[in-house]
Amino acid sequence: IIVSFLSYILCEWEMINNPDNQSINKLISDGYNLYAGTTFAQVFISHNEGDTWSILAEGLNTFPYGTDMLHKKEDYIYFSQNIGSDEYNYRSYNNGIFWEQWELLPYQSSALTEMVSNQNYLYTIIDGSISSSLDYGFTWNPLNNPPIDGYIKLLYVSNQYLYVSHGCEVFRTADHGQTWENITSILNQIGPPDPYNCSTVLEMSYFDEYLMIS
Repeated sequence: IIVSFLSYILCEWEMINNPDNQSINKLISDGYNLYAGTTFAQVFISHNEGDTWSILAEGLNTFPYGTDMLHKKEDYIYFSQNIGSDEYNYRSYNNGIFWEQWELLPYQSSALTEMVSNQNYLYTIIDGSISSSLDYGFTWNPLNNPPIDGYIKLLYVSNQYLYVSHGCEVFRTADHGQTWENITSILNQIGPPDPYNCSTVLEMSYFDEYLMIS
């Protein structure tokens, strides 16, 4: 009875406060803080598990139509909005005291709608192709794309592999895009019965030495 009661208490959900009464459509954490990108295209930070929020940094020249990408790598945080005229992609730097004003990334011809990173590299999609950066997004270098047609989705990156997909086809590379390995296996067989089938891979994560895929 005691174990059941404790399990119930520990699993109970509770609401957190919305930043400035704005809906959140991107939420990430770094183990200490919560970072929220809102439907009004603003970025907030919370140091107390969402009880209170404050604007992360000033300088976002955005439209109030949502956050398309929010990603944190070490002392940098990245924001992208897929609407506007010429200013889509931003980053802010934590100097150890505060987050500095948002700065425009050099690449602005389209929004960076996806981003993953490991200890060394940032990866993103630029004009339908995979690019990487070793200088926190200041310069980007194109990779060879895997042998798939259509929209490429960045799924996950470890210190050994970068995983990408198109529909239900999944590929990985261990040599920074020089060669790609098809690891789809039975994934494209999973889904409702004929005439339907698997349509897309949504997410991938690493847990307890296993890759988990949805």
